[in-house]
Amino acid sequence: MKAAERDYAKYLYRCRLAHHHCVTSTAECNALHYLAFNDPLHALRGRLFEQASAPWEGESSDLQIVLIKAMERWEELVGGVSCPTKFDTKDLFETMMFSRELSQAERVFESWQDGWVQPGDYRYAVAFLKKRKKEALVGAESA
Repeated sequence: MKAAERDYAKYLYRCRLAHHHCVTSTAECNALHYLAFNDPLHALRGRLFEQASAPWEGESSDLQIVLIKAMERWEELVGGVSCPTKFDTKDLFETMMFSRELSQAERVFESWQDGWVQPGDYRYAVAFLKKRKKEALVGAESA
């Protein structure tokens, strides 16, 4: 391995080792927390609570996506009660397509925001960003 690859592998190993010790210690010392954390619906419940309690900022697609996922697993979530939320097939399809596009755009934005580039890709990144800057300036021009 090259030095950078070895350093990254060591870093990844340390992160995984810390996670392993955290999980095993939680299982030993706090069984209720461990059981709650390992609930297969833990993440869904957390996202539902987070999205439903967040102040509205003009976009509700994240909440709608979580509601769709909750609707799909409603029986597991509450059991015995019919789901109060219904989405038609067209709305489901459009929301999931929008979610994919938004997720991809967010990943690109985060990678640009990070600013870190592999040394071998530096020249390409500079050229790519200059091109994007020109496109953005042309698009921003007005009378």
